[in-house]
Amino acid sequence: MPSHITHALVAWKAWSLVTGERIPEKSPLPRHLKALTLGAQGPDIFFHNRRRKPSGLSLGALAHRSAYGPLTSAMQETLAEDDALGLAYLAGWITHAITDRIFHPYVIYRSGWFSPALPHTTRYIRCHTLLERLIDLHLLAEETTLEIEELEFRDYVDLGEEAPAWLIRMLKTGFRSTYQEARKDKKLLLRIKNAYADARDFYAAIHPMTHALVVRRMEERTSREAKLRGLALLHPLLPPSFDIANTRRSLWYEPSPPPTPRREGIAELFQKAVDLSTGTLVPLYSPRVSKVPLEAFRRDGTNLSDGRGEGRPHVRYSNPLPLPSYLEDLLVHYEERFPLTAPAAGAGPSRTG
Repeated sequence: MPSHITHALVAWKAWSLVTGERIPEKSPLPRHLKALTLGAQGPDIFFHNRRRKPSGLSLGALAHRSAYGPLTSAMQETLAEDDALGLAYLAGWITHAITDRIFHPYVIYRSGWFSPALPHTTRYIRCHTLLERLIDLHLLAEETTLEIEELEFRDYVDLGEEAPAWLIRMLKTGFRSTYQEARKDKKLLLRIKNAYADARDFYAAIHPMTHALVVRRMEERTSREAKLRGLALLHPLLPPSFDIANTRRSLWYEPSPPPTPRREGIAELFQKAVDLSTGTLVPLYSPRVSKVPLEAFRRDGTNLSDGRGEGRPHVRYSNPLPLPSYLEDLLVHYEERFPLTAPAAGAGPSRTG
């Protein structure tokens, strides 16, 4: 999944094109734009932190694997005609799926894919997240004047300490209407509330991204493995020496069979996500806002993980960037520059397995 900043940037640009409303770069945002930005995080909020129990992990997996269109339609049915917050959230929620489907093939192919059945893929276990953070930084620089060191991301999505009632209603109705597992889940309401609170805490824990934050997060971890795992969640402050954005338009392939050749860079993928999001959102702003059907979006049967058929992704091909060594270099860079508690002592598609 593209990371939270990429999702926000796509949603902001599409929203501006559809509504004509300018998105202020600096927080605080108006409340409806916070709802838009939170909606753009989609079901990723169910993956963040998970400190509170029961977690929403199972809900995030359901939404990423199947029936995202019907889920969205069920959420749309909860909207009143004048529900500006709910409508903005729904708009962001729609852009989330579009952005995932467009970016994920590139991210997977260039970050590798960990499989417990394939021991040699262990070195790529943190690379998906790391590449997403690097793409965030690239797009933040290209699309805004914001600096990662000053970005308080929670301020852009914060709708209060507890999830608002309209948000709980949308998600509860959507999941229960769409998934049999959710209909049987007696803890569904609590999972939704916990996911919102955990996501809110997560964004506060990783922003603003400063050297002081790096030191604090590294000192919380004693083992080298734990430090590397923690670093992958943070936006790097050391630019990579390799082309993460594919500005040279190098050949890459769809990671799932058949290995379709591609050459787009991050700039083209971003614009494609904005264009498709814009076209999809336009009907929401017709005279009958909450009742306009999103037929093409609803019928899209692809998952969010690799953009192919519903269900678990079927990844077979990858040609990763040198992300494992870059992450190691990043840790060394931080340890040499800042005193930490416990100093530290690779043309065509290749098969992942």
